[in-house]
Amino acid sequence: MRFLIAASVLILGASAALPEEYTKKVLKKMEEVGTKCSDQEHATPDDMAELITHKFPPTSHEARCVLACFYKELHMMKEDGSFDKEATVKSFDEIKALDAELHGKILKVIDACEAKMQVFDDACESASSMATCVVTEMAAVGLTKEAFLGSS
Repeated sequence: MRFLIAASVLILGASAALPEEYTKKVLKKMEEVGTKCSDQEHATPDDMAELITHKFPPTSHEARCVLACFYKELHMMKEDGSFDKEATVKSFDEIKALDAELHGKILKVIDACEAKMQVFDDACESASSMATCVVTEMAAVGLTKEAFLGSS
């Protein structure tokens, strides 16, 4: 499912420098969560296309809710829509041992987005704000799709 690639780039990814087994494990988890969230939020193919092509913020509420579901499933967002920095940092601990430079860049993205995070009454809106920040800050530290998934 192509949603996995978009989701991986958004939050967890697998660098070309990371072991293939790690990459496979991450992509499997992304597929499971992505499928669950897209089904749960009744996302249309158009909603998913926005996420896949990194159109942030997404225009539909369903696409924004897919993001919220995704972040909550991965314990990066609390039920109230606020950012869970401690859990997010912990989720990247395995990368630290595999690629310290990549881990450092990820932490910069987390710090920057924590400072900019907007929490709305609607967790879907909070997730959209978070995802928009992540994409912007990834570019600022030089993390691109290719950095996470290789050039293929």
